[in-house]
Amino acid sequence: MEYRPTQYGKPRGEYVPLRVQPRLASWMAAGHPDQVRLEEFLSHACERVQGQLERAPEPLALSLEVGLPGSTSLVGSHDLDNYLLPLAKRLGKLSGRDFVSVWGSKQHADSSSV
Repeated sequence: MEYRPTQYGKPRGEYVPLRVQPRLASWMAAGHPDQVRLEEFLSHACERVQGQLERAPEPLALSLEVGLPGSTSLVGSHDLDNYLLPLAKRLGKLSGRDFVSVWGSKQHADSSSV
C-alpha cells in the first residue's frame, strides 16, 4: 500500500472582518504597550470568531488576512508567523482543539479579516 500524506488547503469558510488591527507576537514584559495591544487584538479576534469556531467541524484550519498601511513594506518585516502563532494558540486554548492548518497573507489594505 502506497503512503499518501494528508494535505490541507486554505480554509474556504466565511471570513470575519476585524475592527482591531492584528498585532505581532511580543516577548516584552506583561504590561508593556506591545503586550497590551496584542492582548486587545487577541481578545477581539476571539470574540469575533467564537461562534464560528464552536460550529467548525474537524479538522480545524485558520486563515488571517492582515491589512497593512501602504507605507509598510510587505517584504522584510511583519512576518506572518508572528501574527499567526499567538492567534492560533489563543483560539486553540479557547476551543480546546488544535489547528491542523494555519494560513496567512498580508497586503496593503485598510482592513484585516480572519
